[in-house]
Amino acid sequence: MTLMFLAGGDNSIRGYSYQSIGAKTDNGKVIGGRYLAAGSVEWQRPISIRGNTQDFEHAVFVDAGAVGDDTSNLYARVGVGTGIRWRSPVGPLQADLAYGLQKRQLRLHLRLGFTF
Repeated sequence: MTLMFLAGGDNSIRGYSYQSIGAKTDNGKVIGGRYLAAGSVEWQRPISIRGNTQDFEHAVFVDAGAVGDDTSNLYARVGVGTGIRWRSPVGPLQADLAYGLQKRQLRLHLRLGFTF
C-alpha cells in the first residue's frame, strides 16, 4: 500500500482549508502527493483574567508546508496567525485566526480536545 499526503487545516497548516494542499493534476485538481514537508513555530503566553493566569493563553504562530509528487516541485504554503487557548473542564479549547499568505484568505480554526 502506498501512502499519499495532503496538508492544510487545524492540525496542519492553518490559514488553509482541510486537505487543500497537495500535488496537482494537469487540470489543477488537488490530489495526494508522495512527499510532505511541514513545520510550525508557536509561541504561547499566559493571559491574566480576573487574577487567573492558569486557564488562558495567547498564541502567535507560523505554519509552513508543501506536498508534491517530486521534490523539485514542492512549493511552500505559509500560514500566520494568532489564537487563544483555554484549559476547559472538558479538555483544551483552541481558537485560531490564521491568514494563508499564498491563498490570501483569513480562516478561523477551532479545536476541542487533545491531539493524538
